[in-house]
Amino acid sequence: MAIRHSYRRGDVVFVPLLYSGLHAQKHRPAVVLSTDDYHEEWDELLVVAVTSQAPKSRRATDVALQDWRSAGLSQPSWVRSHLATVDRRIIQGLIGRLSPADLAAVENCLRVATAL
Repeated sequence: MAIRHSYRRGDVVFVPLLYSGLHAQKHRPAVVLSTDDYHEEWDELLVVAVTSQAPKSRRATDVALQDWRSAGLSQPSWVRSHLATVDRRIIQGLIGRLSPADLAAVENCLRVATAL
């Protein structure tokens, strides 16, 4: 049985994420998407990357975080639907938590990106 941890859907964590080309990684904030039920069965989290780089053009799969300060982020930030699975042991810490409105906005942009 997997070890239960304290991370919850909507938490903002600091984690190393691989670039899509697998040639390098960058430590960055990410939003936990997976649920408590998922966490009971797996030693990993499903996350979406957070960036402070504003998109050059707005897409339906991007979301600007409105409450970035209360999420523990130090500057305006965006979620750009870059999904990843990370082992909970490599998470370097909890930064904060998305507001309900920002989490709903992230969920909406992911529905557009994945058609779920």
